[in-house]
Amino acid sequence: MKKTIKILLIIFIIVFLKLIYSYTVNSFIISNYNSDVYNTKIVKLLYFGNFPESYVAHYNEGNILYRKGNYKKALTKYKKALKKNPPKGKKCDIRINMSLSMLKLIDSNNDNKTILKELKEARENLYNHHCADENDDSGYSYEAEQLEDEIRKLEEQYQNEDGGGSGDDPNEDPNEDPNNDDDYSEIEQEFKDREKQNNSNRQDDLNEYSNQYEYYNGDKW
Repeated sequence: MKKTIKILLIIFIIVFLKLIYSYTVNSFIISNYNSDVYNTKIVKLLYFGNFPESYVAHYNEGNILYRKGNYKKALTKYKKALKKNPPKGKKCDIRINMSLSMLKLIDSNNDNKTILKELKEARENLYNHHCADENDDSGYSYEAEQLEDEIRKLEEQYQNEDGGGSGDDPNEDPNEDPNNDDDYSEIEQEFKDREKQNNSNRQDDLNEYSNQYEYYNGDKW
């Protein structure tokens, strides 16, 4: 009987020390995070004896990688966090950050078809765990519903575009000789300048939405 009590006491002490360790490290990470200090090396300390909420370390590291602009790795960390069986509310937090990472990874230089496909993937990611609902606003997370709505608006913008380079140029002079190299060079340069501006505007739109709906924060870790 005494031996059993000793074993239980040792287990209790180990768990208690682990919780203190995790709390201390996590508090330090949050303090740095709120001060715009993003150190993934410190976050890796959370992986040591990572229980009972094993998703937390992956989630926190994903948030820091996102803030550092490494959206691809952040997305990988969020996917790993989901595999660690987080609670319902946290699943939606993770899903939101996954979709934000997917938005950040969209290259505005791609054609509309590719961008629309990637936007759809980011939107449909929010339907998992019913974080957002495809047909109405009955999703589990209000923030996920907001982001889903904004992604739909982006999709509509790209669907309404005419392709940005097809068809006749309304500014083109019909009397210009198409075989004239000088005229062709001017038209080609004008097209390149216009396309560059269009791409810049598209990237601004993508960044605007992903920045506006950046949902996570240290207090919720």
